[in-house]
Amino acid sequence: MSLVECRQKQIGICGGEEMTKETKLRIMNRLQQHGYVINNINDLFNLSLKERELVPYLLEFLDYLSDESDKEFIVRCLGVKGFTEAIPKMLTEFKNAKNNYYRWAIANSINIIHSMTIEKELIELSSNKKYGTGRQMLVLSLGEYKSDLSINCLVSLLNDEDVRGHALQALGKCGKPEVLSDIEMYCNSDNNWIKKTAINTAKKIRRKYL
Repeated sequence: MSLVECRQKQIGICGGEEMTKETKLRIMNRLQQHGYVINNINDLFNLSLKERELVPYLLEFLDYLSDESDKEFIVRCLGVKGFTEAIPKMLTEFKNAKNNYYRWAIANSINIIHSMTIEKELIELSSNKKYGTGRQMLVLSLGEYKSDLSINCLVSLLNDEDVRGHALQALGKCGKPEVLSDIEMYCNSDNNWIKKTAINTAKKIRRKYL
């Protein structure tokens, strides 16, 4: 399943299909005012960098929509690689989110957008347990930095059950031999996914460095 297909499937659960007709029309009419005509609200899931001029208008919806399932729809539509101008607002939304599903969707879109300028913010948010499992995709994003700061953060997050698996995955991208002993602690985990992820991560590091 392609990323677009996956996102379209998700929206049936968390946004587009549940939106009221009034909200859908409000969004479509607002975009039409800016010269972007759509026939179906879910067409917004097919955005690419060519429609980058829509980002500011989509971000506006996050200010006046109150239902977080509706806001989640907008956030998922903004999950396009390169839409970096959306990240500051998304980070604010992440901190203020009340619904953990919404928070996870924000983190997922931030991961897809892929900015290499927010390491400090990612470390701070990933380390804050009050955000629970909503942090998972932010933790995964830390694997792109390959810095000592991010690696140290990821190792510490191995002690956090809410994000352990994603920390292991991220270490598979940026980990060094020095962290193998921390990873190998989970190679015999009772959790099959954690066990498999830890084994694969350890193998990746060994192939790369040893």
